[in-house]
Amino acid sequence: MGLMLLEAFVLASQNKRIPRVNDTVNSMTLGLLLLISQLMVIPVGIIAYSWVYNNFCLYKLPWQSPWTWWITVIAFDCGYYWFHRMAHEINLFWAAHQTHHSSEEYNLSTALRQSVIQQFTSWPFYLPIALFIPPSIFLIHRQLNLLYQFWIHTEVVSTMGPMEWILNTPSHHRVHHGRNPYCIDKNYAGMLIIWDRMFGTFQPEKDRVIYGLVHSQDTWNPLYMQFGAYWELCKRFYHTSGVQNKLCVLFMGPGWSPGTPRLGSGVPEVDYSTIPRYHKRVPRWLDIYCFVHFHIILLTVHVLSQRGSELHHMVVMSLLIYCILALTNIGLLFDHHPLSPIGEVVRLSFVMLLDFVTMGTTSTSMLGLGAWTLRGLVVMSLSLWLLLSIKLLSSKQFPKKLH
Repeated sequence: MGLMLLEAFVLASQNKRIPRVNDTVNSMTLGLLLLISQLMVIPVGIIAYSWVYNNFCLYKLPWQSPWTWWITVIAFDCGYYWFHRMAHEINLFWAAHQTHHSSEEYNLSTALRQSVIQQFTSWPFYLPIALFIPPSIFLIHRQLNLLYQFWIHTEVVSTMGPMEWILNTPSHHRVHHGRNPYCIDKNYAGMLIIWDRMFGTFQPEKDRVIYGLVHSQDTWNPLYMQFGAYWELCKRFYHTSGVQNKLCVLFMGPGWSPGTPRLGSGVPEVDYSTIPRYHKRVPRWLDIYCFVHFHIILLTVHVLSQRGSELHHMVVMSLLIYCILALTNIGLLFDHHPLSPIGEVVRLSFVMLLDFVTMGTTSTSMLGLGAWTLRGLVVMSLSLWLLLSIKLLSSKQFPKKLH
């Protein structure tokens, strides 16, 4: 969060657009949904990796050798390149990966946009390195590679001179996130841009990059942004005639249609004079409200991840499901959804009821004195939404006047 605030300050000093609250909260929400999913499901990827290493390892590279670490840097990044490339070139995988590209902004928060489904599609690409790299080193380098990719999601840095030849930089990755025709299916690198140069997918930054999906989703609903593409893919699969064409819908590129090349064709040109961004204006107080309540949900997930073993697993699962629904309603508030105010009343009432039932138990003592601060905030928030709902319902303009 500190780095994102610093980035916003630097962007303002450079007279550039600062991140929007709705987009930033949405990006953090999508990242938090990934964390929640990892608390709810078994880690398929590391289980498969460990199984291959324990049963088929050809040579165990020594942990203490510097060569092991350098080899892992290169091997992991090569695996990431091919996974990332297939995530763009195979529609079934793109339906998951498009979540990361859904923002029409490009800043550090964009890096947090992660797909819940992608953790189940990426792991096979790393199995070859399990033949010689220990799982512990693999996990460390997976995190290091992910951390490296965080800082390149920014417009603060223009170019990096000679390092542009070897490293994936903000300039290279801006191209990757562009929806300009010259940006599509380019610069898949994680840390090293050498893979794109070697395999013919490199593209330097030239014209102004316009970010986002070719066909924007126009919503802040995080569940739709995570799974909506699969719904659209299912509909497209159903309406496509012929078994071969149906399979092509799944395994060709996202833009494929009968009679077109494997990756499709016809990416529309960008009109620089009118660049639409999905943005439904809300009052400043609602921006602050959503920002604060997002962090309360984030705190809840953090506590559950650290001390959830002290609770019954069904309680933990129920609270995680609540967090998913709460995050969804924040997105609906930004969307002006007519049911979002009622959703807040129901959500906050549930929190108060849960707090009353569990007061004095382990689940509330986890927060210590901070629990009373949160109780006060919940009571004030619930009172606010009740008063607004009554006022708007009585004026028969619900929910228009809210916004």
